Amino acid sequence: MVNETFERLGYVEGHVTPDKVLSQFNGLLYNVWRETLVTLEKNEDNSFATGIPREFIQEFPDKFSKAEEVAKTDGFRQGAKSLFGGLYPMFRRAFLSVQQGRMARGGSDFELYIEGLFDLAGIPYHP
Repeated sequence: MVNETFERLGYVEGHVTPDKVLSQFNGLLYNVWRETLVTLEKNEDNSFATGIPREFIQEFPDKFSKAEEVAKTDGFRQGAKSLFGGLYPMFRRAFLSVQQGRMARGGSDFELYIEGLFDLAGIPYHP
């Protein structure tokens, strides 16, 4: 995702000079950080919007069947309450996992931001 962000921002060899990287390092670093979040959220939206519901339907068909029955007898809102109430612990675990993944990825992404900018500036380093 970091490489995708560098490319989208035009922070690639031939488009950004080493002098620009050195003189605007902090601003470029901030832009990469901010825009990587946009890239991450776009990718998460694409995978989570379909993936999590599909997985829940496959994993907990009984909770969906129960919610459908409740909705038939007591209306959509009651069915939705039944469904979300029954799935709350799983939603919580799923989104905590997403949050923990983001935090773990954040440290390694930061290293990639610095390495990418060092590469563009021609600064030698040892990864």
